[in-house]
Amino acid sequence: MTGREQFEAWFLTAYVQQEYWNKGFSALEKRNIKYLSWRAWQASRNVEIKLPEKCGHLNTVNGYVLPEAERYDEAIDDCAEAIRAAGFKVKGG
Repeated sequence: MTGREQFEAWFLTAYVQQEYWNKGFSALEKRNIKYLSWRAWQASRNVEIKLPEKCGHLNTVNGYVLPEAERYDEAIDDCAEAIRAAGFKVKGG
């Protein structure tokens, strides 16, 4: 589901299905509310999450990466993937 589709689904529940929406607002007011709500939705999605740096390259013994460091780096990668799948930007990691 795209960001716009997610917004439309939320907006439908938050406003359009409410009784006051059809009775309380003019067409211009409805357009303005929807536009401002869309802009706020976009701004809320413009988030960049900073992950800790990977440490595998720092934790070696005789040229081999320690298993704990390797798992830590894999966890960072898994987190980055999940954050991106949710529609956010990832920095670092």
